[in-house]
Amino acid sequence: MKEDHVNRLEPGKRTLHTLSSLIFELDDDWYVIGTSGGHYRPQIHWWLSTNIFKFGMDLREALDFPRAYFDLSKGILVAEEGLEIGSGVKVDVRRYPSRLGVAALT
Repeated sequence: MKEDHVNRLEPGKRTLHTLSSLIFELDDDWYVIGTSGGHYRPQIHWWLSTNIFKFGMDLREALDFPRAYFDLSKGILVAEEGLEIGSGVKVDVRRYPSRLGVAALT
């Protein structure tokens, strides 16, 4: 709301934010998935939608399943306990649940 702030309101302004949404239809049901998480938002969207479309999980299972993302700044995979990761990959393992990619069912 401050006129001199970089994210001030003005016509045509695209303010910085960390929220994105994924909307899809599956078997006559509509799903809206929103997640925060900065640079790994697209990876979390991929993770959740792959669990649903490829592995046939319902929404609760997809949300509860351990997650992972690649941290570009550190060059490592950050993964929650319970995922099998192949050899040769540097991994930072987090206790499950670690709030990796915040998502919730409502």
